[in-house]
Formats: sequence, structure tokens, C-alpha cells
Amino acid sequence: MDQNELIRRLSGEYPYRVLMIDDDPLQRLLIEEILEPPQYHLTYAPGGLDGLDWLRRAEFDVVLTDRRMPGMDGDEFCRRVRGELGLAVQPILMITGSTAAEDLMGGLSSGADDLLRKPYHPMELRARVQAAVQRKRITDQLDSTESTLFALARMVEAKDENTGDHCSRLAHK
Repeated sequence: MDQNELIRRLSGEYPYRVLMIDDDPLQRLLIEEILEPPQYHLTYAPGGLDGLDWLRRAEFDVVLTDRRMPGMDGDEFCRRVRGELGLAVQPILMITGSTAAEDLMGGLSSGADDLLRKPYHPMELRARVQAAVQRKRITDQLDSTESTLFALARMVEAKDENTGDHCSRLAHK
């Protein structure tokens, strides 16, 4: 992604890309009503395995996942996103109907960034999604800036035979 595209994304020109993972079609309809276009672009996966497939193929600003689903639950999904896919900074918002402290702690310890209890207020869902998206886009901007600076340093380094791979050596220490 180039710098201009990054600026457009950060300024809100692009819709927020949301991956929603839930086996309940009513929950899907509810979230589609709350997170509607043009501000949000919602992609739906009926289960954790489908959600992992989507994350392998596309970039998302935030993932919404139900905690209790048949097959792969939300906790296992989070562990696999963090471990198997290596997406340590991918924002994941877990939605749960449970009020038990153990369940809430389990969701957070599995890798979810935030938990939202059902029933939730539509404004709360939008606010939490927006906060997660802003953190993700700022992180993306920092990564892009770091890459640009590193590329510039390599160009300067390439012009001077005496420094060799100085920047690379410093980066790996």
C-alpha cells in the first residue's frame, strides 16, 4: 500500500472492513443493520474455519467473532489467528452472551482485544469497532512509515561502499 492510499484510509475515505464470524443468522442481520454501508464493509463467515480462510485471503480492519459457536469457538479462533496466522495486531472484538467472569477472562486470554456482552447497544458496538479500526489504521501507518524510512536508509547505504550492510546489521541486533 502506498503512502497516498494509506492517507485516504486514515482519513476515512475507505469504509471500515469488518469480518464478522457468527453461526446465528439473526445476529448477522442485527450487525448488518448497525454497521451499514458506506462507512462499513461487512464480510460474513458462518464459523471459525471460514473466518481463518478469509483472514488468509484478505485484510480487515477489525474482526467480530461470537464466543460460542459449533465446531471452532471464538477462543480457539483467536488463538489460531494469533498463533497460526501470526496476526498479533489484528483487532478482534469478541461478542458473548455470558456474564461469567471466567468466560470473559477466557476470551481475553485467548487473544481477543475487547469483549462485548449481549445484548449490547448499537452505539456501543459502533464505538468499539471504530476505536479498534482507528488503532489498526494508525498501526498500519506506523508500519508503512517504518518501511519507508528503512528503504531510504538502504538507498543511502547502497551509495557508500564503506558502510556495507550497516543498517541490516543494526536492525538484526
